[in-house]
Amino acid sequence: MKKRTMLVIGAAALVVVALATGGDEEPSTEEAATQEVVAEEETTEVVEEEAVVEEAVEEEVEEVAAESENVLGEVELRPLMNGTGTEQVGEYAYVASSKDAITEENLLSFFENEASNYEDANYLVIDLQDGTAFHVLSGMPMLTYGVFNTEELNLEEQWETIIVDTDNGTVSGTLHDGVAADKALFAK
Repeated sequence: MKKRTMLVIGAAALVVVALATGGDEEPSTEEAATQEVVAEEETTEVVEEEAVVEEAVEEEVEEVAAESENVLGEVELRPLMNGTGTEQVGEYAYVASSKDAITEENLLSFFENEASNYEDANYLVIDLQDGTAFHVLSGMPMLTYGVFNTEELNLEEQWETIIVDTDNGTVSGTLHDGVAADKALFAK
């Protein structure tokens, strides 16, 4: 809006300058109307050019955002509300991901390069969108894997604890007591 206002003011100033530099002659009503139409057309062209440039910049920003998406998916910071849902008490990071993205390489990469960006969040949820998820306490390279309750954003059942050791480049898992071996992602 501010750009348009500035452009209209600029166009009006051009008309005034054109009239002032035209000499002592008084322009006819027809000439003044023609000058106004020309000024409006120039303003419209500038506004259209700015819209094209603005659209190109928006596309570039979207492209950069897509390229900066981490290996597990796009991370969203969401408000963490109190038990009654009336007051924000913090925030949590949420990633919509999939089991295909949960590889040893991707977890190592995430904790080496991305996790520190979200250490101010109370916790991180990596939703695998199949009824399971990972819960990660702020900044710790330890994940708990299990059945995900989407309403309460917690794990109803905890199946496995996974440790990501970025120093040694390893990922290892330990099944919780009484959990069937087929539920493990990294436990051996």
